[in-house]
Amino acid sequence: LGAPVYNPGRWFRSGYPEPRELGCRCDECPLGEHHRQRGTWAPVPPEVNAPEEELRVLSEMPGPTEVEQRRPLVGRSWEDVLRPALFKQGLSRDNVRIGNALLCRPENQDLERLLVDVGRENKRRTAKNAEVSAHGGATSGSLLPMIPDPRECCRPQLLHTVASAKNVLVMGATPWRSLTGEK
Repeated sequence: LGAPVYNPGRWFRSGYPEPRELGCRCDECPLGEHHRQRGTWAPVPPEVNAPEEELRVLSEMPGPTEVEQRRPLVGRSWEDVLRPALFKQGLSRDNVRIGNALLCRPENQDLERLLVDVGRENKRRTAKNAEVSAHGGATSGSLLPMIPDPRECCRPQLLHTVASAKNVLVMGATPWRSLTGEK
């Protein structure tokens, strides 16, 4: 069977560019790789509403409900937090652009575990590359590439989501770090 075919038209609604067109590194991302191997790759793009949206809302990552419905923030975070907050300000979902720092959902929604695993693997690769270089065998094809941080892979779409926004509501440390480039 092989890996599922990359078909952005299946996942991205009209009005929003495919992430790789924005500079996202989906093909290098450990989240994309994980899901493509299992046939579960289904990135959740931001919602694009009216062009005069003044508020952008950034959450961490899609949960199971978001993946199922192909829309960001439709689960408990929407019901328990965001919808009541917007309502108090006289806003609705139609007045804002909603997106996630990460387009894909990590396994068990455990981003920290994924980052630890990526860090551990990159340390192993660094040591292996140093060993290869020390023995004079370093050529462009012989060194192991580092695995990128998924937050960096998705960052271009995040910057696109907030471009021209007058106000940005950042819900959590992951979108804040992704937006600012902090580690």
